[in-house]
Amino acid sequence: MTGSLDAGWAVAWVRRTAQVVAEHREELIELDRQIGDGDHGENLNRGFTAVTAKLDALDAPPGDVG
Repeated sequence: MTGSLDAGWAVAWVRRTAQVVAEHREELIELDRQIGDGDHGENLNRGFTAVTAKLDALDAPPGDVG
């Protein structure tokens, strides 16, 4: 394996996972409807959206984080 498991890797993983969850949100909702209340895809998407917004704020210039 090349590279290292550092903070940059973790941030990239979170961002890519958020993208994949968003792309498959409807599929996750439908799968959850078969065994639950159908909110899993929506909740995953909502959570990853919030996390990436926080990451975006950390990348913002100083003074822009509220």
